[in-house]
Amino acid sequence: MRHAVAAALALSVTVSAQNQTPATPAGCIGVPPAVRAATAAVVFSGTVIRLTPVDVPEWARGLAQAITLTVDRTWKGDVGREIDLYSFTRTPEHYALRIGGRYLVFAHAATDQERTDLNLGRRIAFVIGQCGDGTTEFPIAPRDLAALGPGEVPR
Repeated sequence: MRHAVAAALALSVTVSAQNQTPATPAGCIGVPPAVRAATAAVVFSGTVIRLTPVDVPEWARGLAQAITLTVDRTWKGDVGREIDLYSFTRTPEHYALRIGGRYLVFAHAATDQERTDLNLGRRIAFVIGQCGDGTTEFPIAPRDLAALGPGEVPR
């Protein structure tokens, strides 16, 4: 019985690892780029130039970042040469970006609850949510880039 449990666990870990891209955070399941792009409001690649503290409730401190990126390619959404967005989640799978890091970003439109938690009001805002919504750091996104195609220069 102990060997059967060990074999099942090994198979589970192997299947899980095969479904993740190298950039998939621990505890998150890798999803093909086409699926991530279909559910995202914006898809682009860019470099983080600024991280700004977010005025959030006490429980959310450390789970939210306001991020400004310069954009070099776009695949979905109306994205200019610079974009402000948020990384935020109500779960431990927070995806923190770093200044100078270059990312392939998949972000969704802020939900009503995120608007409340982040004090956004009604302005248009995009959020990288749980597990980064599939966002990956370069240089480990070449397979994703190939699946997305050439993209466009930002407006």
